[in-house]
This record gives sequence, C-alpha cells and structure tokens, in this order.
Amino acid sequence: MTLSEYLTGLSAAEKRLFAEACGTSPKYLYQIGAGIRAANMVLAIAIERESGGKVQAESLVPAADWDYLRSKFTDRRQLAIEAAGG
Repeated sequence: MTLSEYLTGLSAAEKRLFAEACGTSPKYLYQIGAGIRAANMVLAIAIERESGGKVQAESLVPAADWDYLRSKFTDRRQLAIEAAGG
C-alpha cells in the first residue's frame, strides 16, 4: 500500500494523530505521498511502524539497503532471545 492510499483511508483527525505519532505534520506526509518531498529513513521507519506495516519503509526510501538493515535487526533480535535463554 502506498502512503497516499493509506492516508486516503484516514479521517482528518486520524491523519493528525498518525502524523503526530510519526513526528511530522499531515501536510508533510501528504507531500511525501504525492512525491513532492522525500522521506528520510527515520520517518520512513516511523511511517511503517505507525501504519502497522501497511506502508513499507522500502517504498518511501527505495535506495536504502533494507535487506541488509532488516537482517541485522533480525540477527540482533535472535542474539537477544538466545542470551535470555529462549
């Protein structure tokens, strides 16, 4: 799902809350969704998190090596689970 599609499904109040949770404004999110502005990686991750994964960070910052970043996160998470005895 694109950011624009996701935002279209939200009410004005929900857009404000979503933008606030992402650390930005509804206007800035609209500009990213419309291709006027680009999201940085921090915002892309926040959008993915706050959308419950409906909008993938990869779609917002495609130049980043997301496979590498996600594998490192998974590796660290697995190490933490093993260290905790799980």
